Amino acid sequence: MAKSKKNPIVILRGKKCSVFPSDKEARPYYSGSKGVKGTKGCAIFYKCRTVEAGMRDLNLFQKWESIAPEFKVRNMTAPEAKVIIAAMDANPEQFMADQLALVEAERKTALEKEEEQRNQPSLVESLRASSKRAREREWEKIQEKNELNKKHVKFDCDLGSGGKSSQIKKVSGGVTQVEHEIGTKAPQKRLELGYAALKLADDALKQGADTVEILGLDVSVVNTLTAWASKWKLQDWKASSGKPLANIELVKPMVALYDAIKVKVSLGKREESESLPF
Repeated sequence: MAKSKKNPIVILRGKKCSVFPSDKEARPYYSGSKGVKGTKGCAIFYKCRTVEAGMRDLNLFQKWESIAPEFKVRNMTAPEAKVIIAAMDANPEQFMADQLALVEAERKTALEKEEEQRNQPSLVESLRASSKRAREREWEKIQEKNELNKKHVKFDCDLGSGGKSSQIKKVSGGVTQVEHEIGTKAPQKRLELGYAALKLADDALKQGADTVEILGLDVSVVNTLTAWASKWKLQDWKASSGKPLANIELVKPMVALYDAIKVKVSLGKREESESLPF
C-alpha cells in the first residue's frame, strides 16, 4: 500500500494559529472557524512546503498584524495574506512604514467622517428644523397678510331687509351693524349704509391704511358720490324742479366726507339700481 503524502498546513487565523504536519491535525482548528475573536471573515490557512516555511510565514504575518489593531481584524483571503507575507519578507522595514502610513491615513479619514456625521443633524433634528421653518414661514405669511390687511382695507356692505339691520363686514375680520329706524325706506337705508361705510374707511385711513375698498354699495349710492353730486352742487343741492333734494341732510355730509378721502377709496357695487336715492 502506498504511503499517504502529508502536507504541512499553516493557520494564520483560526481557533489556533500554528503549523500542523497535515490537514488531519489542522482541520479541528480551521473547520467552521471565523477566525480569532474580533476578526472578520473566515479562517486563513493554506498548505506550505515545510513546517519551517509555514512558521516563517506565520511569524511574518503576525508581525504585520502587530503594526496596528486594524490589521488584526482586516478581512482577507489566503492569497492576499501571502502577498503581505512576501512584502514583509522582501523589505520588512519599508513595508511596515508604508503600512503604518496607510493605516494612519485611514484613521484620519474615519475621524473626519465621524466628525462630519456628528455635525450633521439627525433625522429627528432635521424634521424638527423643517417643521420649525414651516411654522415660521406660515407665521410670516400670516404677518404679511395682516400687514397687507392693515395697509389695504376692504369692507363688504350688506343692506338689511325685512326690518333687519344692515351689516358692514371687514374682510380681514369684524362686523359693524348699521341700525335703521323702523319704517325707513330702502333709498334712505342705502344712503345710511354708504355713509357708515365711508366713516369706517375714514377711520381706517387715519389708523394708517393706504387704501380702502368698499364693496356691495347700491349703484345709486355710487352714482350719487361719483357723478350726480357735482351737478347738485351747481344747482345748490336742488332738483331740476327747484325743490330741495330728499335726504339732503344725509347726502351733503356723505358727499363731503367722500370728497375728502376719495383719492384713497374705491367703490364697488352689488345691487343693480339706477334710481335716485330719494
